[in-house]
Amino acid sequence: MAILYDGLLLLALYFVAGWIAVLLNGKPVEPHSIAAWLLFAVMLLISFVYFGWFWVHGGQTLAMKTWRMRLIKQTGMDWQTAAVYFIAAILSWGLFGFGFLLALFHPQKKTLHDLIAGTTMQDIR
Repeated sequence: MAILYDGLLLLALYFVAGWIAVLLNGKPVEPHSIAAWLLFAVMLLISFVYFGWFWVHGGQTLAMKTWRMRLIKQTGMDWQTAAVYFIAAILSWGLFGFGFLLALFHPQKKTLHDLIAGTTMQDIR
């Protein structure tokens, strides 16, 4: 549920980015244009900054606070770990969600991106 909640929050940020892109472009962004690729890169950057900021500063996004979850690393979360986790999570999605489903079978319930980044998703109930 936290993924869906964060997705809705990001969607709002994407709408703002798209609106700014239309204002700067003077018209809607054409598919497969340079402007479309730039908008995609900006949206990816927005996603990373959103997640990275919250993970580095307390380990919880707004949705993770609601669902009482925290991302932790024994040595502490930093921007490098956040970047590795973010990229690995994209890989987990790219593998048709396999990286997330791995948590169902892993003894410590770790996802593929947890294993790659050396992190743990902690339940703080």
